[in-house]
Amino acid sequence: MVKVEAIQQFILCCRYFFKKILTMSFFYDIIIYRNVSIEVIFIKRITIKDVAREAGTSISAVSYVLNNSTEKKYSETTVKRIKEAAKKLNYTPNNIARGMRSQKAYSIGIVNFWDIYNHVFVKSLNGIVEVANEYKYSVVLCPVSNKNVNDYSYIDYFINRRVDGIVLIAPVQSECVIDEQEHINRMKKAGVPFVVINTSLNTNEPNFFRYDFSQAVYTATEYLFSNGHRDIAYVTPNISDTYPEMLERLNGYKQAVKELGLNTTVYNIDDIDFNTMNKLSAVVTNKTDTAKKFIDKAIDFGFSIPDQISIVAANAENYSEYLYVPLTCSQIPISTIARMAAKMLIDIINDKSVEKIDKISCEIVDGKSVKKF
Repeated sequence: MVKVEAIQQFILCCRYFFKKILTMSFFYDIIIYRNVSIEVIFIKRITIKDVAREAGTSISAVSYVLNNSTEKKYSETTVKRIKEAAKKLNYTPNNIARGMRSQKAYSIGIVNFWDIYNHVFVKSLNGIVEVANEYKYSVVLCPVSNKNVNDYSYIDYFINRRVDGIVLIAPVQSECVIDEQEHINRMKKAGVPFVVINTSLNTNEPNFFRYDFSQAVYTATEYLFSNGHRDIAYVTPNISDTYPEMLERLNGYKQAVKELGLNTTVYNIDDIDFNTMNKLSAVVTNKTDTAKKFIDKAIDFGFSIPDQISIVAANAENYSEYLYVPLTCSQIPISTIARMAAKMLIDIINDKSVEKIDKISCEIVDGKSVKKF
């Protein structure tokens, strides 16, 4: 009988619990069943009505303000009052209800072909999530593999209304090779709103963002020049014609030394020995991993960085500042580009006009690997 009583009490609790979940009318209650009291504590979900009541405004005003709508304008005082009320109540929007009203998922899908530990993906993800949070969108990682570059299943996420649009982060060819045009064609055919980061296509469409590898090396070379260096070499792995990114970087170096009136000196990292290094005073490397190899060789050969040789890498990695000598880097503003791409995608989803964004300058992350004259 004890077991039967326990089961009956459990069923009663479950029925009561689900009923209150639907109404969410209060926080605390006591059920009395056959002289046995059972405490039940409910946590009420804060709704837009609660925020409106707290702020002393209409529900529609709260909706417009918290959804960053531009259809109506409210005074700064009203906006501040609504935002303070939402913060006080720990209000979070119910995207399911919101989506049912607007026929949207309020989610952005990310299609990524980079290794998830690569700093390009990590910085891109941070930038996209930052903008998504600002506009009350969630972020969905659509599963694809750089080993299966012909996987287009992420389009089903849009067709099944799990996402409203796609951010495709195209890889460099040293990472993997995809048919970017085929991915674009399939998204267009399915009517998917999209933006592409690191496109390899020659297009002026505003929703395509390009990483300027050439400018990254140009900026690194120019930085050394601005600090008094006049003999600047470029060090890279074996340059392959099949990797446009590597050729772009080399062209950035050649353009810089030509405009600065310097000599062109290019070395393969694997060919650098003691005698070669003894001729060098300043070096730009194509990437941080090449810079690390160069620094390791310099230390083995007994050279001091930056006292004898200054070095700048034309990209930044998560470990750049933790090398034997904290590395000075010229980096593409990956997070900034990702934020701009995410904002543009949300505009496209909401049928707003978008324009081509001007080229974004690379930036120097100053470490301790450059001697300044």
